[in-house]
Amino acid sequence: MRKRWVPVVGLAARSRVALAVVQSVTALMLAAYVASTILRSRGSASVLFDTWVGNLAYAGATVLCGWRALAERRCRWAWAAIALSLAFFTAGSVLWTSTIQFWTPVPYPSPADVCFLVFYPLAYLGLGLLIRDHLPKGTRAAWSDGLIAGLGVAAVGASIVLGPISRASQGNTASVLTNIAYPVGDLLLVAMLVGFLAVRGRRPGSLWWYLTFGLVLFAVADSVYVWRVTSGTYVTGTPLDGLWAVAAFALALAAWHGRPGPDRDGPPGQPIVVPVLFMISSLAIVVLAERFNLLPAAVTLASATLVAAVARVTSGYRQLRGLADIRQQARTDELTGLANRRGFYGGLQSALKAASNVGELAVLLVDLDRFKEINDCLGHRVGDAVLSQIGQRLARAAGPGTVARLGGDEFALLAAGGQGVGVAAAAQVQAALAEQVTVDGMSLRVEASIGIALAPEHGDSADTLLQHADIAMYEAKRHHLGWELYAPERDFHSRDRLELTGALPRAIAEGQMVLLYQPKLDLGSGRIIGVEALVRWQHPTRGLLTPDCFVDLAEQTGQIGALTAAVLEAAVRQQAAWQHAGIELSMAVNLSALNLLDQRLSSKVARVLQAHGVRANTLVLEITEDGLMTDPEQAQDLLGRLRALGCAVAVDDYGTGFASLAYLRNLPVNELKLDRSFLADVTTDGRARSIVQSTVDLAHSLGLRMVAEGVETAETLELLVAMGCDEAQGFYIGRPVTAAEAAETARASRATATLAQPVG
Repeated sequence: MRKRWVPVVGLAARSRVALAVVQSVTALMLAAYVASTILRSRGSASVLFDTWVGNLAYAGATVLCGWRALAERRCRWAWAAIALSLAFFTAGSVLWTSTIQFWTPVPYPSPADVCFLVFYPLAYLGLGLLIRDHLPKGTRAAWSDGLIAGLGVAAVGASIVLGPISRASQGNTASVLTNIAYPVGDLLLVAMLVGFLAVRGRRPGSLWWYLTFGLVLFAVADSVYVWRVTSGTYVTGTPLDGLWAVAAFALALAAWHGRPGPDRDGPPGQPIVVPVLFMISSLAIVVLAERFNLLPAAVTLASATLVAAVARVTSGYRQLRGLADIRQQARTDELTGLANRRGFYGGLQSALKAASNVGELAVLLVDLDRFKEINDCLGHRVGDAVLSQIGQRLARAAGPGTVARLGGDEFALLAAGGQGVGVAAAAQVQAALAEQVTVDGMSLRVEASIGIALAPEHGDSADTLLQHADIAMYEAKRHHLGWELYAPERDFHSRDRLELTGALPRAIAEGQMVLLYQPKLDLGSGRIIGVEALVRWQHPTRGLLTPDCFVDLAEQTGQIGALTAAVLEAAVRQQAAWQHAGIELSMAVNLSALNLLDQRLSSKVARVLQAHGVRANTLVLEITEDGLMTDPEQAQDLLGRLRALGCAVAVDDYGTGFASLAYLRNLPVNELKLDRSFLADVTTDGRARSIVQSTVDLAHSLGLRMVAEGVETAETLELLVAMGCDEAQGFYIGRPVTAAEAAETARASRATATLAQPVG
């Protein structure tokens, strides 16, 4: 980035005062001279104002530009050239006003004209140096616009100014050439400026506005001057003379008070306005050339402008089409043809702006269940085909422009409306997925978990809504609900969650994880024969936290191995302490699905059992049905090794997952734990009783023990006994308690051994 300079600030205090004095005196001289040209009678020369006041204004502008060249290093040579050009212009004015205008006859061209004409090459040099120092790193389109602008201005100038002047010029060759030299010199200066401004783009800065004003004013004054000279009507002392003085002062203002526009690596974008405008003007010149007898040079310049403008517009159109295609590709998913994450995000932002004063929006996040199995078993080609078909179904169900594939097996939908609309859209998605997908003659059933977030209820930004929909989707997946609406009270992905994530490793290492024990009742003997170890986080400031607050965190951050190891160590150590106290209880410990990916898990369990002298057959390792399906082959291999140690294995939350009977038959497990949801209506609903009874019979037919979770009433317990269920646990039997309380419960159950008054 080029530094922004403010030359006056860099001057010493005395220099600033002196500069202010010169600027003020010059401005006063200019004002007095311009006022005199307006107020005096037409054509009356004034030695005071023309020879002294006006020339002092020119001299002041020259001094200010020269001072700028000496005071500031940047653009020094440019301002030196401009100062020298003004010096020659001032010299010409002095010659004319003090001497030449009084000669008889008045020569033309005169020595003053020589000084005036020398102004142009020096001004070209200064302007060119300034342009060089302030040019952005333009594109080819920007340079084309600059060329078109320069040619177009030259064509217009040649038609409007140069043609009439050249036709009106009479006399010797020197006179004609002088008449033409003034407008040609001005046209070149203006063409340079317009071309640069076209390259520079919008907001070039006050420096260039002052320069443009000054040089354009020079061109206007010169054109009027030459026209009057050729028509024999020019006299000294008219407002025309004041235009030159104002133009010179504008250059001085550019030197000290002009600011360059913001530097950029390139123009912000090249609209085709410049080429189109000059295309129109040049076309008019070509069409009207014969009627108005325009100069051949003007027609030639206009024709060149047309050719360059047509080429630029054609190139710009192609670039716009290319950019549109690239933008469309950047916002479209290649596999499904739907919008991608970027496209959906942009559409959601636009919808939020449009809906801010209109109504609600529903954002749905759709994640396919067990899609990894399709990729792993059938290959990515089949997986891609499935995704493509799913994308088409979702587009047909939800309508065009509202569905996107965010990546992998994750899709998103946008619906205009509140909760009812969001739920209806979720139902449409489920209906669209109900029919099996057919690929290579194979029929595959694909289901999805859907999270719904509403605007503005759950957020008013795209990021927040997508985050909350994602949270709701994971809730739906975890609880096998199909779809779930975002609920703030279940949002563990907030700032609190981030803080817990950071504190979790230290909590595990420092022993903040504590165990509670829930009794398991043997329904045959009526005795407490075991407990399930349930981990809690004894947080130093938040109190006792349940697993819902941190187990998912442990899985997502790679801490689940350390957490499981800590729980296993504490549980087996407590079991050994009970055994030494004469209390024989089996110990159930929950495993995460990720634990089954740990090839060293069986050896770790063996070391813990050996370290505490606990028999392997008293340890029950529980894994959820879904956990077993994460990687069936590896799970079966690992469970086999655990069984070889002598440990018992239980399938937890049975009935809520996706394990087939054939798979269960081959699993090395000892017991099934029926999910608590099956017992909710078992005492009042005949169909619920039939399901529980058939599940108990199934377990026994496979040689497995059946354990029922969630027993909360005596009626439920009695019914389970009648059905032949083997074990039960729940709040009616006993809540999770400390180790001491669990031991006391076990002793009491041995003493009573009755079902009439369960312990709890």
